[in-house]
Amino acid sequence: QFLIASLVKAGRLETGAIAVHPKESSVQALVSAALREAAPKAAEKGVALLAPPDTAAAARFDPKWTQEALGNLIDNAVKYTPSGGRITVSVTPYELFCRIDVADTGIGLAEEECGRVFQRFYRSPAVRDEQGVGLGLYLAREIAAANGGYIKVSSRLGEGSTFSLFLPKG
Repeated sequence: QFLIASLVKAGRLETGAIAVHPKESSVQALVSAALREAAPKAAEKGVALLAPPDTAAAARFDPKWTQEALGNLIDNAVKYTPSGGRITVSVTPYELFCRIDVADTGIGLAEEECGRVFQRFYRSPAVRDEQGVGLGLYLAREIAAANGGYIKVSSRLGEGSTFSLFLPKG
């Protein structure tokens, strides 16, 4: 069911059947909602979720779809961070963009994989036994782009990853 739902979302985004309607919205509300959704899974796994201090930052994004994109980033962080690890979400406003970082103490990525993780169906050989279909990061990137933003990743194998979601301001 998850695979089918993910494929339908990807197809609908690609064909424009899903309309993204960016509007000026609270970044704090976006982050808080995504963290609330991820909290039970993180607690069950024994992974600490560290939230950013309240910020008045705002950006232009579609709240529903961007929450899904941020949720995918946080869900991956929970999935690939071992018990006892931590995930830190932070918000940094700039003049033109607002950056949301999802940093984890998980398994990390090899340098050559960092460019491929956003491809549809890409799954690292290191996580073949984990649940997933390789669409979450692809969908997150497509949603970010539809909002006029983008996603970057920095990672070190065995040390964790930081996925940065950039959302346009004004």
